[in-house]
Amino acid sequence: MSPAQALEELAQAFRALRIPFAVGGSLASSFHGIPRATLDADLLVSISEAIVPRLVANISANFYADVDDIRQSFRLGRSANLIHMPTGFKFDLFPARDDFMYAQLDHAAEGTLNVEGVGVTVPICSAEDTILAKLSWWKQCNQSDYQWRDLEGMVAMSRANLDVSYLRSWAGKMKLSEPLEKLLGGS
Repeated sequence: MSPAQALEELAQAFRALRIPFAVGGSLASSFHGIPRATLDADLLVSISEAIVPRLVANISANFYADVDDIRQSFRLGRSANLIHMPTGFKFDLFPARDDFMYAQLDHAAEGTLNVEGVGVTVPICSAEDTILAKLSWWKQCNQSDYQWRDLEGMVAMSRANLDVSYLRSWAGKMKLSEPLEKLLGGS
């Protein structure tokens, strides 16, 4: 079994339970920019606490997931971890909790990710939303070089198709205008 199969299994569980989700983080930035290896997958989800036990029951054959830990993490607005036991691949579930996170889910589109050489079709956060989320993470992580390289790669690969007005609007709301303009090179 591979991480791609694990992502597909998890996507099927979300779809079966009608849980809105989208792939973000390094997998999304690799999709929109320059691919790089990652040891986990970040998934944005809109999920109620009531559905968590059903999700865990649906994936329990191959995933380590603790209902109480997930609920507690979501109550605190933090990510929750799922571990795919056959591969050790980690999935971080980020609960949608603000307007920007819900916008990311609304703008996500189906795409085929390359996960260790295997294609998996799932909703992927848009390039713009991935840039904004990475900029926010970059700011929180003491301006990580890894995050900035991902950002530069996305802008280089997606520049012609980026909705710069959308980026600037959300960057203003998120107090990210200065780093966004630096990233865009003042364009």
